[in-house]
Amino acid sequence: MLLASAWGCSDPDSPGREAVDAVVQRDSAGVRIVVSHDSAWTAATRWRLAEEPALRLGSADGAAPGTGWGFVSDVTWVDGHIVIGDSQSRTIEVFDAEGGFVRSLAGSGDGPHELRAMEHLHPVADSVAVWDARQRKVVVYPIDGGTPSVRPFAGLEPAVLVDAVLPDGRMVVGPIPAYGPDELPISDRITVGRAYRVAREPGHDGAAIPELPYYMVSNSGEGLSASPLLYAPLAGFEPGGTSHVWYGWPADAYELKRFPLDKPDAPDLIVRRGWSASALPERIPVEMDAYFDSAFAATPGLTPEQVAERRRALDAIVVADPIPAYWEFEVSPDGYVWANDLRGPDELTLESVFGTEMIATLRWSVLDPDGRWLGTIEMPEGFLLHHVGEDFVLGVRTDALGVQYVERLDIVRPD
Repeated sequence: MLLASAWGCSDPDSPGREAVDAVVQRDSAGVRIVVSHDSAWTAATRWRLAEEPALRLGSADGAAPGTGWGFVSDVTWVDGHIVIGDSQSRTIEVFDAEGGFVRSLAGSGDGPHELRAMEHLHPVADSVAVWDARQRKVVVYPIDGGTPSVRPFAGLEPAVLVDAVLPDGRMVVGPIPAYGPDELPISDRITVGRAYRVAREPGHDGAAIPELPYYMVSNSGEGLSASPLLYAPLAGFEPGGTSHVWYGWPADAYELKRFPLDKPDAPDLIVRRGWSASALPERIPVEMDAYFDSAFAATPGLTPEQVAERRRALDAIVVADPIPAYWEFEVSPDGYVWANDLRGPDELTLESVFGTEMIATLRWSVLDPDGRWLGTIEMPEGFLLHHVGEDFVLGVRTDALGVQYVERLDIVRPD
């Protein structure tokens, strides 16, 4: 049943339709679907980022307290504090809202409160949680320096991954997919799914989220292991406060789904942008062949047989096609969804396919809490966004010398 609204009241999928309203809302079995075909912002109403950072943390020599990080992998906001994760040292640096250094948390090691792996930081009330995939545990660190708590997942069967830790401490978990090439169809693109659950503690069943796409692999059928596709996205979860969790899978559509945590067996909101999939440029496979031919020629001592063997292995490499819609997304505390748009065909480079250059762009599409696409905000050159607040963003800017600085940029919303 179509829901009439001020945004539009016609079906964009109707056969023979010549014009499409800017936004269409409809209802399907209790799921609200919002499809945007044009942005809502005008020149007078569009948001922008302040030209200069309101706060900048970091130092070229690491001498400033708390800034001697090796590689900043995530930045977030916890109870009025800026919290920075260093995946090289596995430390967490805490600063107050004015940029004053408060303390360091965590550290590298095998102790109960130490880490061997760190990717994302997850705010949990007045604490920050980290999923250590190597030691298979979630550690929750109070930012006031209190005693951390540990949730061990090692030894659980089936083995699971923790995809997100929610603000109330619950976790989105799902089994680790385990498929051999004999169990998958022969295809250049195979989508592997996972069934998730929202669990309070390790080993608890929790509320079930139905199977959703997770990642893509390829299977050449020539005795090679099922391999990830270059340039293929991973599914992602982001909390929408304490009542919802958002899920994104950008491989087939510009779409995000919102699941209610009290009954997550189906989404209650699906938001989409009008989007046409772009084919992988024909020049990319040609450039890949030229790159490897050059690498073989520059390697001394390779016999023709060895070159042929390596060429067979490289011929099995598959790059995801079509190009996905976006790369990652963030959700602000007031319910706005920011999605990081991907490069188009003209922007795609061999370095971005291989991962030595940023795959995403500086462009972030913003959707309001009702799912309406407002428009696009462009980040400053060299700035990688990590957290969206109600009136600011936090991210990492890397200078020409490779030095990382954490910055807070205010969001300017016209009155």
